[in-house]
Amino acid sequence: MSKHENERERRKQQRLERLGTNDPRCSVCGETRWYCFDGHHVAGRRYDDTVTPLCLNCHAEQSEAQKDHPALVFTPPDRLERIGHFLLGLADLLEGVIRKLREFGRQLIEEARNSVGLPVRAPYGGEQYTIGLNELTSDKPLWYTLADCIASTLLTGKPPKVLRAIVFEPGEPQDNMKSIHLFGESTYNVDPRTQDFYRRLIQLRIAVKRQMETANKSKRDALDAEQQVLKILASATSYGIFVELNVEELRESETAQCFGAHERPFQVKIDKAETPGSYFHPLLGTLITGAARLMLAIAERLILNAGLDWAFCDTDSIAIATPAGMSDQEFLGRAEKVREWFTPLNPYGEAKSLLRVEDANYALKNGKRAKTLRPLFCFAVSAKRYALFNVDPHGMPVLRKVSAHGLGHLIAPYEEKDALSTIPRPAISLDEMGVERWQHDFWHLIIQSELWDGKARPDFSILPSFNRPAASRYAATTPHLLRWFKAYNEGKLRAKQVWPFNFMLAFQAKRLMEWEPEKEVAPRSRNRLPDLPRAVAPYHKDISVAARNCFDRETDARIPPEQLKTFLDALGRYDLHPEPKFLFGDYRDRGATKRRHVVVTEVRNIGKEANRWEEQFYLGAEPEAQIVYGSAPQEERQVCARLQEAMERHRVTAIAEASGLSRKHIYAIAKRKTRPSAEALNKLNRALDQLS
Repeated sequence: MSKHENERERRKQQRLERLGTNDPRCSVCGETRWYCFDGHHVAGRRYDDTVTPLCLNCHAEQSEAQKDHPALVFTPPDRLERIGHFLLGLADLLEGVIRKLREFGRQLIEEARNSVGLPVRAPYGGEQYTIGLNELTSDKPLWYTLADCIASTLLTGKPPKVLRAIVFEPGEPQDNMKSIHLFGESTYNVDPRTQDFYRRLIQLRIAVKRQMETANKSKRDALDAEQQVLKILASATSYGIFVELNVEELRESETAQCFGAHERPFQVKIDKAETPGSYFHPLLGTLITGAARLMLAIAERLILNAGLDWAFCDTDSIAIATPAGMSDQEFLGRAEKVREWFTPLNPYGEAKSLLRVEDANYALKNGKRAKTLRPLFCFAVSAKRYALFNVDPHGMPVLRKVSAHGLGHLIAPYEEKDALSTIPRPAISLDEMGVERWQHDFWHLIIQSELWDGKARPDFSILPSFNRPAASRYAATTPHLLRWFKAYNEGKLRAKQVWPFNFMLAFQAKRLMEWEPEKEVAPRSRNRLPDLPRAVAPYHKDISVAARNCFDRETDARIPPEQLKTFLDALGRYDLHPEPKFLFGDYRDRGATKRRHVVVTEVRNIGKEANRWEEQFYLGAEPEAQIVYGSAPQEERQVCARLQEAMERHRVTAIAEASGLSRKHIYAIAKRKTRPSAEALNKLNRALDQLS
């Protein structure tokens, strides 16, 4: 620390000692900068020694108000006079607080008036970027599709303030298009000159699914494969190809131009290159997703206008919920009217609503869907983590549709033949439900516990092999993954080495204090836990054998099997997962949630949010995989100002520990002696969010 910095720290400590607190806050306005404070005598110096810290402005204001208090009666003042002056001084303070509360209240009302319901991509509750539809307030201009603006108006009743609009118009169709036969079948003919390609694909899929209804089993299986191919073809070509970005890790970092939300591009250092696919068209990709959000917003508005509610929604579906006290008949009638609204929008030549009643809503007869509806219940934990079920006459859950989110990457701990006899067999096929048997049983225990008690935790320990290490299987498909086994391969025969595209296993390690509580643990930084290894092993069909060959992919150190998380360790709190996009969605909260109000403080430019998605799905979230280009220069200035303000309230050491940056680097950024990288800005923002 320089001489100047030492002197500043000395002055700070002296001021804090005089104030009698290490965390001063003005009692009236909330100011927190240490150099803005002085001690204020509530009753005046002559009447009482009680002091409260006030900022210099509020202190001057309160001292001026004390001049209007009654003059001294006795010298020295007696007890009643002291109490009277103290109460007058306290009343002055309270008047200041009340005035600030009024100002703050008006500010909140103004923010509410200006807030709109728009999608926000942000690291909600963590480091992974994801998208949510929130009440949004921003003093920075943001680009949105017209569909999003209409959706916001429908949901909030307030149209966003439009500062600028750009219109795109299609050109003439290409003149070199020609007719094709999909799969070489003339019945699957598509002529792009006269037909809409996507509409034709969907119409062909509808026709195939109709044939399945009357076909025998062998024919039905073949038709099912065909309709799945048509579905994938339509999905991939109607959206995926327009947003295709292929990420390549560079040998050395390079300088590139970043075109973000601002008018002018800016230079950034990159270590990954994003190459657009052959049909990359971000405009189409943006408009398609905006239109999909508008469809969901229309559905939500119709549902609320009908006096109904909703439990969850996905990109193309929404679960309508029955309000308390409404009869089933009344609910079904209102829900059907919501569905019927979408019938005229059907572009596929059918007089049917775009919203289909899913099979899970129908009763079962001998494991098959009946024609009658049956009450369906929902247990929702967080985004993509839910279960739909019926309740049998004995109060037991009958699972109809469950999520494998957070489960699907794990190798099954047991086969169907090893399932517990005390847990009922699935009421429908596992293929139809979309999960494995152990996942069905896992959800059954969660729902059963909720139905029977609602307070006791589900006992996952009764499930077979849940005391064994939990592992994920993944192929070594990239040099990045194969490098993990470089040290392992050294000195081994070729047959014993891990080669490209060989399978590997990933485990989850316990923190050191969880499996060796008596061992002293060194202090650790926020960014990396030295006692939390990244556990991998060569593939072996016997997980117990693989666990004995487990090592840390970053240090090559061997990891003992007892340090690996079991299924019970990894999934014990699965049903308590919080939902950070909503208020009242914490792990202990129950009941209805509410969209969180988001205030924009900074706009960060990011790359492909699904980079190395498959790898992260199997091996766990990797914050380093997220491509962050950082903020435009004007945004950097705001971060630096925020850092300077934080340095007045917190020790630089605390900011360094929270961000993982050196104290020297933090001082250089604060004094604008260096331009922070996108990664450094990202770390600083997370640290300042945490400290605030």
